[in-house]
Amino acid sequence: MKNIAHYLFFGTVDASRISNNKAGVLMNATYSKLFLIIFGLFSLTVLPSCFNSTTKKDSAPQSLYVINVLGSKEFEDCSIVGSVNVPFEQVTNYAKTLPKTAEVVVYCSNYMCTASGEAYKIFKNLGFDKVWAYEAGMAEWYQQGLPVKGSCASAYLKSKIEKPAEEDMLNNEPSDTVQVITTQELYEKMVTAGIITK
Repeated sequence: MKNIAHYLFFGTVDASRISNNKAGVLMNATYSKLFLIIFGLFSLTVLPSCFNSTTKKDSAPQSLYVINVLGSKEFEDCSIVGSVNVPFEQVTNYAKTLPKTAEVVVYCSNYMCTASGEAYKIFKNLGFDKVWAYEAGMAEWYQQGLPVKGSCASAYLKSKIEKPAEEDMLNNEPSDTVQVITTQELYEKMVTAGIITK
C-alpha cells in the first residue's frame, strides 16, 4: 500500500520494493479505480461550469409572471407565449415561491371564467401588490392575433364573448375588488418585460 501511495503522489515506484507481479497488478487496479474516482469528481464539479451559458441577464429575477390558471390540457392546446401553467388548485403553493415584489397577471379562458379573479384574490391575500386579472382571457388574446403557443383547437377560442357589464363581472362583486388588465395593457407589459417582441 505504501508503494501505491508513493506511485500516486510521485509517479514512480522503486522496483525493488515490488516483490512480485501481483503487487504491480494490484497497484495498477487501485490506480485505475482512483483515477476514475478523481475524474468522476472532476466531471461533476468542473466540467459543468464549462458549459454553463448563464449570463447576468439570465440570472436576474423575473419581474413579470403571466400565469394561466386553466388545466394542463387547456394550457397545452393554447396559451399566451411566455406564460406558465399553474392549475388553479396549485396557485397558493406556486405564489409562495415568488417574490412579493413581482408583477403577476393571472388569466383563464374568457370573461365567463372566474378562475382568474379568484387567483387574483389568492395573490392579494398573500401580500402581492402588483397583481392583475386578465379577464378577457385566452380567447380574446387569440382572437386579436397576439402570440400564442399550441394548436389552439378548442372551440371556446373562436367564440366571441362580450365583456359583461361591470356589475355582472367577478361574481357580482364591485369592480374595484379585482384589478383587471386589458389585452392591450398586458401586451405592452409583456413587451416591456422582454417576454414577447412587437
